[in-house]
Amino acid sequence: MSYLINLTNEEIKYVCKVIPFKEASAYFKSYPKEFNKLKPGFRVKSLNEDTIVRTLYGFRNRDFIASFLNKNIERWIKEIDEEIIKALEDGLEQDTAYIDVLARSFFSGNIALFFKIKAEEKSEDYLKVMSSAVVYQSAHQKAYEEEMEPLKKRQAELECIQEEMKNRIFDEKKNSEKLRRKEAELKEKLEEKTEWFEREQKENFRLSERADKLEAELKRTQDDEVWRTAEMQQKIDTLTSRLEEQVEKATGYENLISEYTSRLSCAEDDIETWKNKVRSREKQLFTYKAERATLLTERESDQKQIRELKEALDKALSVEKAYKERLFLLSTEKESYQQKNRELEETLEGQKNIETAVEIVSKRYSYIDRKMPLCPEDMDDFEEYFNYNLENIGFDKNVDGSSDFINYLKKTVFCGNPVLIKRGPGINLANCLANTLYGVPVAAHLSYSKNTDVQIISDFLTDTPDRVVCIDSFIGNCNEMEFIPVLEQHRNKIIIITYMYDKTLSFIPNELLSSVHFISADAFSPILRIRDITEDPSEVKEISFTYKSNARADSRSQKIFREIACECGLGKDIACTMADMVEDENHLNEMLMFTLLPYVSKVLGKNPYNCSKRLQRYAGETGRCLRKDILMRWFG
Repeated sequence: MSYLINLTNEEIKYVCKVIPFKEASAYFKSYPKEFNKLKPGFRVKSLNEDTIVRTLYGFRNRDFIASFLNKNIERWIKEIDEEIIKALEDGLEQDTAYIDVLARSFFSGNIALFFKIKAEEKSEDYLKVMSSAVVYQSAHQKAYEEEMEPLKKRQAELECIQEEMKNRIFDEKKNSEKLRRKEAELKEKLEEKTEWFEREQKENFRLSERADKLEAELKRTQDDEVWRTAEMQQKIDTLTSRLEEQVEKATGYENLISEYTSRLSCAEDDIETWKNKVRSREKQLFTYKAERATLLTERESDQKQIRELKEALDKALSVEKAYKERLFLLSTEKESYQQKNRELEETLEGQKNIETAVEIVSKRYSYIDRKMPLCPEDMDDFEEYFNYNLENIGFDKNVDGSSDFINYLKKTVFCGNPVLIKRGPGINLANCLANTLYGVPVAAHLSYSKNTDVQIISDFLTDTPDRVVCIDSFIGNCNEMEFIPVLEQHRNKIIIITYMYDKTLSFIPNELLSSVHFISADAFSPILRIRDITEDPSEVKEISFTYKSNARADSRSQKIFREIACECGLGKDIACTMADMVEDENHLNEMLMFTLLPYVSKVLGKNPYNCSKRLQRYAGETGRCLRKDILMRWFG
């Protein structure tokens, strides 16, 4: 097997450097002819280590050198595998065994090369940790070997001395007769040698104890390194799992982006069609206005007729009342009762005819009345009952911005335009309005489904008698070009449009803000979840209301709003449409708190204070805005 194919030049150079000089020299000596082909005129003996390395690396593509390098790599891998198996059998864990064996191998300086040759994919963090552990183990092992080397030399010397002493004793036994003459001298020498030998043995024993201590210390160090390695592995596993979760989320976002991209392409195709429809609608509108002027003229005359019919109805009712009184007095007179009964039947017949006429005239103008928004005749009564309902679902009036939020709702919900708000607070708001205005604790509700189309929405709004309706989760799931015009035909209803997530609106054109009132209630946590209303129902009388641009509106406040909106990324036409709603500086602050800045931060994903210098001047630390503390805390 050729290992060099998949290695880089630096990795091959590393292999050439770690091959022992003696092995390379012996290989060249074994094949002198092949060596002369590489280095003609050179002898192997004349080569030093640097020349050997340059020769191996320079001729790495020759079969003679490549086979030598491959054989060494194969032998090293085999030896490492055998050592790891032994270490595992001795009870070491896999990573600990790798650290122990690789520290004594030729790959101790390049751990990544070993795993690359083994074709085992490891993360960069794992390789860094493993390399550090191997370097640490190798350094300790080298220091231990250096410390043990003089001890081993000393022990070898002692063994040589011991062997020499044995030889001398053996010779002395042979020459016992000669030694007898020098017995006294030899005894003295023997005692001296014995004492010296005992001292050396003690020294050897002391060195042996020290070696044992060093081995124990090395084992403790190895255990500590194993524990640290395990801890690092646990961290690596945790980071890997987090990375996988992030990859899954990214995949989900990519799928969502592709889905909305396809929807956007379809919407672009529909835009041109709807432009043509809008042109035709404008023509129809012009015709309708002319017809409406005629109908209004006829309406005045018909209203006179209605008043006359109502007067006749009142007279009939008074006759009925008088008849009932007489019926009670003349209950004993049967003939008179029957005669009065016939008169009553004739009166009731006339009453029915009057009611039928009233109904016909009312139906005739129902389409015109349907276009007119309504508002409470007594706004103070409405505010009082509405506050009771909000408090019933947990709304805290002492929280910063709560009074501004209620005032903003009063100015917004009766304008005849739909309100766009998140699902939880939207349903709560619809229920509170329904219970306040006409005593029903649950507003009319239409949820999105796959089979729901614009006609179903139109039929629902036409057929339901409820003043407050909730259109739930249609934003992001249907064509807004068809959806919004249908809602604008029912301006006499308070229409609450809900959506699930802020990011859903990021795929909807900003021009939607020209047709609806976007409101964010995220600052008031008690109403974010849907709650049941237990407050006593109330009824508030409403009158027709036509919204007109306030001639006395604060043009300076409108200008501030337009500049902030444009700097935050909204189109000039959208900014002008929204700014037209601003009546005074308090209204400006409310629109910044609950409409513009929440839309910029949560839907567009921008920090409004970073986008708009005009906002910094108006509602910054030195600005004149009365609500700058709240704005900076919420959006700064």
